[in-house]
Amino acid sequence: MGESHAWGAGENCQGDQDLSNSRIAANTQLRVYVEVQQHRCTLSWRVRKRLFSLEQGTTSKNLMVLLGNYGISAPDPSPPSVLKNGIPRFRIDRAKQAAYSEPLRRSKISLLDLIRHVRGETRSDPRLNKALHIPDHLPSWKPYRYKDQLRNIVTHRVRPTW
Repeated sequence: MGESHAWGAGENCQGDQDLSNSRIAANTQLRVYVEVQQHRCTLSWRVRKRLFSLEQGTTSKNLMVLLGNYGISAPDPSPPSVLKNGIPRFRIDRAKQAAYSEPLRRSKISLLDLIRHVRGETRSDPRLNKALHIPDHLPSWKPYRYKDQLRNIVTHRVRPTW
């Protein structure tokens, strides 16, 4: 009887060992999967950051060209806030306001048209926010149920229906 007990215990130890090995393998696979996804996310984030930086540069350049067309130089930046009694108070940058308003007065274009020009909107690319894009290269895009809505937002903007 002692032998069968010892044999059963040995069998159980082997089963525990197999279970332990399978858990280790599963944990390793999970760790590798997470590392790969983190790496892909980091690469995607870097690309998006670079594209956003380029878009900001383009927008800034468009604004400087527009101001230059009217003989207006870009104003020096002023601090966004001042401290009053130790509390930051945010203020309007009057120099920028004056510089950005002058082309509106001189050209008689609407504020909306000025914004479209600065953003680089054209008839061929009317997207308001060039940083938004349709992620149709991702595997998760195919089953995504709100494709049409996202495509509409990226192309035209959010339009509430209430």
